[in-house]
Amino acid sequence: MKIVDYHKLSDFQKESVKEIFWKTSSVNVFGSISEKDDFFYKYLGYYIQSLNCFCYVSLIENYVQGYCCGHSNTFSDIELMKLQPHLGQFANIGKPFPGHLHINIDPQEHGKGLGSLLINFVCKEMKMISGLHIITGAQSRNKKFYKLNGFDYEYYSECGSLCFMGKYL
Repeated sequence: MKIVDYHKLSDFQKESVKEIFWKTSSVNVFGSISEKDDFFYKYLGYYIQSLNCFCYVSLIENYVQGYCCGHSNTFSDIELMKLQPHLGQFANIGKPFPGHLHINIDPQEHGKGLGSLLINFVCKEMKMISGLHIITGAQSRNKKFYKLNGFDYEYYSECGSLCFMGKYL
């Protein structure tokens, strides 16, 4: 297994990343193709295209197992804050955790430690910042995974539907 920058992938492998995004997305029904494209851009496309972001992919031979994308200084990126306005409610409590992650593993690869390997890789790459955060659903079962990977700080949104989890680096 190796971890590579998304931009070094073949077109076929890049398409595999997109397939993993859709396999793992909690939203799969859209009113139009434009809505679907906007959703993809908001939660993955922006991270792939922006110079301020990163995207690492786990490969075994040529098979894409999963990815971890994010930003090293989320709350200072005006375009990202416009795309994902829900991030703004965490700006003050998120100061010690400026880096933001999105991680998805192909469901066939769950339980093999790949998510932890990707998080550890990103932590080493982002060692120049004070911390990382993820935002997940308040009732999501993946909170246990994040806790096991050092995301010990928890804060819930005012409406109670989102959970901000931070990890000091």
